[in-house]
Amino acid sequence: MLNDQDVVSCDDGVLHGTPVFTGTRVPVTTLFDYLLGGSSLDEFYEDFPTITRAHVAGMLTSIWTYFHFLPWEPTWAAPNSPDVYLKWPD
Repeated sequence: MLNDQDVVSCDDGVLHGTPVFTGTRVPVTTLFDYLLGGSSLDEFYEDFPTITRAHVAGMLTSIWTYFHFLPWEPTWAAPNSPDVYLKWPD
């Protein structure tokens, strides 16, 4: 798996500094646009062949690590609901 520095980069010469997957011109937000729009990761990989599973896994691991160490707890809106809320512990 790639580490944080290998996954996402920002360079003023590439899309005016927009965070992109390293080695590509694909903005990280594009992945979230796909997922929120109902597309699968496979569709994303097909449409952006320069993005590897290691890119996505590394980015998601970084996000998980960040949120894992914050002092809040996920709370689901209802059983089997995809909606999650973050609440500060009591």
